[in-house]
Amino acid sequence: MADVTPLLSMAGLAGYLAIAYVIGALLAGLVTAAPGGILRATSPILGGSALAIQLWIYGAVHVPWNPLTLLIPWVVVVGLRRSRLRRAITADWLGAVAEARRIIGAGALSVVFCVTLVGIAFLYLLNLVTQPVLGWDAIAMWLFKAGVYYAQQAVNLAPIATEVRRNLDYPPLYTLMVDSLYALNGGVDEIFGKSVTYLFFVSGIAGFYVMARDLLGRQLAITFTFVVAATPIFLKALFDFQYMGWADYPFAILMLVSLLHFLDGLRSGDSVSYALSIVFAALSAFTKNEGLTFLAIMLLVVGITYARAIAQRTSRFVPDWKLVAVVALGVAPLIAWRVYLQLQGIQTARVLGDESLSLLPGLPNRTVAVLREIRSLASLKLDYPWLAVSFALSLVLVTFSRARDGWLVLIVIGLQIAAYFYVYLTAPFDVQYIVSTTFDRLTLQLTPSIVLLLAIAIHPYVTAEASRRVAD
Repeated sequence: MADVTPLLSMAGLAGYLAIAYVIGALLAGLVTAAPGGILRATSPILGGSALAIQLWIYGAVHVPWNPLTLLIPWVVVVGLRRSRLRRAITADWLGAVAEARRIIGAGALSVVFCVTLVGIAFLYLLNLVTQPVLGWDAIAMWLFKAGVYYAQQAVNLAPIATEVRRNLDYPPLYTLMVDSLYALNGGVDEIFGKSVTYLFFVSGIAGFYVMARDLLGRQLAITFTFVVAATPIFLKALFDFQYMGWADYPFAILMLVSLLHFLDGLRSGDSVSYALSIVFAALSAFTKNEGLTFLAIMLLVVGITYARAIAQRTSRFVPDWKLVAVVALGVAPLIAWRVYLQLQGIQTARVLGDESLSLLPGLPNRTVAVLREIRSLASLKLDYPWLAVSFALSLVLVTFSRARDGWLVLIVIGLQIAAYFYVYLTAPFDVQYIVSTTFDRLTLQLTPSIVLLLAIAIHPYVTAEASRRVAD
């Protein structure tokens, strides 16, 4: 008899994606009466995150984790807002159908790219629901904790408090999202659980396409989206079972989505987009510790940008309490997690390394050693050279165009890269060891954002060329 487990897993994952989409649509409708394309495309990540945080709250108040307890509150909300939800779903469906027709009419190359992209997406899905969990980080940390939490029906590190190799301070969002699949499935299934990564793939790619289409037009947007989806560095997260079940790909997408909303705010002046950029940055920090640096950068850049926009419109600052509430709710889980770690006496990792003055004399030599190790790695991988060229080209194009949007996104990505490099300089590890074991993952985290930056950098020149053709 044929094994139907993969089909059941794909059906179960499709159900999870549908639930995340519906919850995301409900949350988007609460944030704003007219969600834009970026929010509609990325709201399923909000839905999946809401389910994960819901489990955390349930564990704190001793509510069991099962499909009924998880879904009944949302069924009630759907009943209360069914008319608005129906309109949102209808609008999304009609918009998707219309976009598909426009893509078909955009030319043969665009259709080939899209068909290939669908094929890659299917291969990713098939691998995620069939391949075993073999990666060390997945087994020992992310999925291990998911099993511990599910067995206790609560987020509780006490049973493994002495197991320091489990990286106890790692934030729990990704693990809790895996647990939401376990809760809906009715039991632990690590192969099925790791497929939660697919939510980030689908929603992140959709959000990127919407923004790229507005920046570059449909044909170039399809090409850029294909690059984001199919770049070889993502094979480790979505195709190679040695690296499946890690949180780096979800973190990369959360960084990308945060920047998408920030860019949307810059282009539209919509304060909701600014607030959502902080929310997704907070979710990235609730996924990996590297996100703490990214959240700090986004708070600084978005805060200054939004304050300047307000100052240009009015001399009197009046807080938008709804947006303050959105940001507060987005950051609250991260704050609660940091408080929990303190109360449990769990030592948290220093994201930016040890700032001891004793390191200063050796920094020049260590800098050279880090650069040599990176160059050595870059010579072995196809991704690193073109990503470096893309970043350098973006810097040049943004400098010549003087586009404010490009500069701000460039600053965010540049500061995040600088933070990673600073860790290499100050971390108490051998240079070869720390670079060789982390550079792949850190590069993966930055890749979607670097491709977005290149799209932003090209935008003024594409617009100028289109205007010239119209004039001719």
